[in-house]
Amino acid sequence: MYVADNKYCPYGNRSADDIRQRSNTILNFFSSYPMKAVVVACNTATAAAVKNLRENFNIPIIGVEPGVKPACEITQSGQIGVLATAGTLKSEKYENLRNLHGKDVEVFEQACEGLVQAIENEYPDFSETKDLLKLYLDPFKSQRVDTIVLGCTHYPLIEELIHKLMHSVVTINTGAAIARQLESQLKKFDLKNSGNFSPTINVLASKADKVFSEKVDRLMHENYKNSKTQFNIIQLPEHYC
Repeated sequence: MYVADNKYCPYGNRSADDIRQRSNTILNFFSSYPMKAVVVACNTATAAAVKNLRENFNIPIIGVEPGVKPACEITQSGQIGVLATAGTLKSEKYENLRNLHGKDVEVFEQACEGLVQAIENEYPDFSETKDLLKLYLDPFKSQRVDTIVLGCTHYPLIEELIHKLMHSVVTINTGAAIARQLESQLKKFDLKNSGNFSPTINVLASKADKVFSEKVDRLMHENYKNSKTQFNIIQLPEHYC
């Protein structure tokens, strides 16, 4: 089950209190189902709310964070760039991450105002997003950045575009690492499903209108066209909106 809180998107410029409130509301929805684990698939929500969620809900909760550590390990120029929301970059969690792993490199940060909304609006044709992204990447070019951290879970959708604008740059996308951590937690608590079942993805949204449904339909068919995965688009119950 995936909840897209698109009625309140983007989270990047919302207050930490707002994000904690929305995150608790969504976890309350999940808790009415027999959930084995939850992934907070948003850097901003992780930074603002994951500690509070773990205190309030007794299931494995996996957060996400910008891949500063691997970026610092692989950079050749000693210059890394971080693309993220303002909320992520201002958070104590991010500051601790940078202080821990970024001591021996220069870390250049870019708060990408408007980028999440542009991606949401334009998927899969990022013609206008390209101009906005170019604005955010240009400083990295002059700073000899050779490794860029995708510090928002929307940004892998424009990873190819980043490489077109900065040909030799390495991008750090933590999606696979998050999946491995989820698997590790399921094994740790003996929750992993050992059967061979065809998965179903239920996509719930706080605003499941026609525009949103069309975007999800395109995204799902693009990524699951050769699989037996079933998916449904559902309006989140009014109580949780």
